[in-house]
This record gives sequence, structure tokens and C-alpha cells, in this order.
Amino acid sequence: MKSLNVLLSLALCLAFLVSCSEEEDKIDPNASLIGSWNLIDMQGEGSSSVEYNGQETTSEFTVTGKDLALSTEFTEEPNNYTSSGSYTAMMKVSANGQTQETEIPMMPFILGGTWEQDGDKLIITTAGQETQEATIVELSEKVLKLKYDYEYDMSAGGMSTVYSIKGTYEFERK
Repeated sequence: MKSLNVLLSLALCLAFLVSCSEEEDKIDPNASLIGSWNLIDMQGEGSSSVEYNGQETTSEFTVTGKDLALSTEFTEEPNNYTSSGSYTAMMKVSANGQTQETEIPMMPFILGGTWEQDGDKLIITTAGQETQEATIVELSEKVLKLKYDYEYDMSAGGMSTVYSIKGTYEFERK
């Protein structure tokens, strides 16, 4: 569960697919990331694969944000960011022919690090974490929409888990 919390908490920092030309049309060349943004929507879907003692179990899931109280601030010179707040991840998981819905509270947290924008790419490095890349699919003076596609591998206690998740995060300027 801790790895899922980290996965979702760092989703802002996640690796993203190259956007198509239709999405690029939504990037205002005069708009800037600099400033404070509130999370207003979070959607995702993915799969997980767990292997233990030679047995493998796979599942598919969707994630929707609820009780979104997360904000992110981008500053320049230096290019730092801080994300703080909380939200609830509403997960619907299907495995072995059964579906289960659950709410996962993402407790109040503060994340920070550095950022860089390269065209439609948002590249961030969280203190103590790897560099992540997101695709900016919409950027205006009021809206920031990010698309992500991320894979996370974890092994512990003889169990190997692979999460694959993609989706979008939408922010509104404060």
C-alpha cells in the first residue's frame, strides 16, 4: 500500500507520453507554469502484476480523485516546486473475476524538488527520488493539464510487483 501511495503522490511527477498535435494546440505559448495551482481533477487507469512463490496475479484498476485539497507551486530562479495537501483516490480494482471498490486517503503530505520545462515536457526531480517526465497537454493562464504514463517495479520479501498507470491531472491557477 505504501508503494501505491508513493505512486499516486508522485503522479504529478510521472513519465508521460508524447502528446499529439491536437493537444499541442491547447498550449498557450505566453502562459507560464510559474505560480500556484489547485488540483481540480484526477483520472487514471492501469494494471498490476504480483508474483510470489512462482504464482502470478494480475489486476486492472481505475483511479478517480475525490476531496481534492492539493496545491502545487512552481517558482523560478531557482526552478523549485512544492506540492502539499491531501486527496482521496477512489480505486476500482478487478482481479480474478471479482471487482472491488475502495477509497485510499492520501494523507496530508508535502513534496518538493526542482522542475524544468522543455517544450511540452515537464521534467521534475523530487528530493531523493528519480527524475520524472510529464506531458503538458493544456497550459493557459487558468488551466494546467498533465498526461502521464508510468511504470513502477518493486520487490520485497520474495514478492515482485509491477504497476503500470496512465492518466491525467488537471489544475486550476489560484
